[in-house]
Amino acid sequence: MAFRSKVRVSPGKIESMIKASFAIESRELTLDEISAAMAREPDRGFERGSVGPSSTWTRDWTSWSMELQLPRDIHAGTEGLTTAIASLGTPMAERAATLAAKGCEVVLSVHQELADRPEDTGLNLDSAAIRWLAAAGAVLSVDQYVATEPT
Repeated sequence: MAFRSKVRVSPGKIESMIKASFAIESRELTLDEISAAMAREPDRGFERGSVGPSSTWTRDWTSWSMELQLPRDIHAGTEGLTTAIASLGTPMAERAATLAAKGCEVVLSVHQELADRPEDTGLNLDSAAIRWLAAAGAVLSVDQYVATEPT
């Protein structure tokens, strides 16, 4: 469940965008085993040993991931990410923590593109979101990019 949010601006202006996904990666477990442990199918996934669509090398790990969803009526960076994390719930955090204890990597990945404007903000996570990440045994990976207006 990766969430996507766009901040619309006047025509010709750069838009801000944010998306996030929750992933479990393993060098030992299969995609079916991770799906069973997480009690749901992934939105995207691949098996260790498979070959990527634009590659000739085989993957060294299995990856299970889901896109985060968030309400469209709140700002993604200031409240939306926290809302999306909280919506995953305690049972999902417990299932992820079980896999982390078995050696899987648990990652919440955020990609944010910002316009170079004072009204654009970065990310804000409240204490509940931080507690959820800790309970899941997850690391937070954030990529932020600032686009500038052409001069």
